[in-house]
Amino acid sequence: MIKALRAERKKALSRIGILTGGFQIPRARLLASRIPSLAGENLRWLAAYGPHTHLERWFDDPQGRGIVLGELRKTVALKGGI
Repeated sequence: MIKALRAERKKALSRIGILTGGFQIPRARLLASRIPSLAGENLRWLAAYGPHTHLERWFDDPQGRGIVLGELRKTVALKGGI
């Protein structure tokens, strides 16, 4: 998509917005840092939270806790452990 937008505008993009689950942003940033075509791009991260991952209640919700802790495990695995 980004490549197509660049070609259509025939110039660099001023910024790129990435919308993802709020607790997925650390892992998404890590993955984006490994994509050469995104190097030097002005990336803006936009957090979205769902009914189970509300910032103030996720830990009290068994499904929310599973989602957030699963994201933490995936991020740690990408970094090669802590």
